[in-house]
Amino acid sequence: MLKYQFFPRSVGISEEIKNVVKCFELVYDEIKSPENNLDSDGVLKKISPYLQALNFQVEISKKKKIKSRFQFFLVLIIKLTNILVQTH
Repeated sequence: MLKYQFFPRSVGISEEIKNVVKCFELVYDEIKSPENNLDSDGVLKKISPYLQALNFQVEISKKKKIKSRFQFFLVLIIKLTNILVQTH
């Protein structure tokens, strides 16, 4: 199960954020730690088709690495997921 937190809590979670979280839930078994040892680019590669379906721009650079203007959000979720998995 994917666990996440959104800050500031007083703002609440928008539909856009809920949809992004659903992208992670769809590929959770492929990205969860410690079973899968993926870096942020590896995780983004798994979820990029789902992000693109939500009209997010996901670009492939000349080096064939996937980059996104929303990668900061991805890194945050990965770190939170790893912390939560390690504590449970």
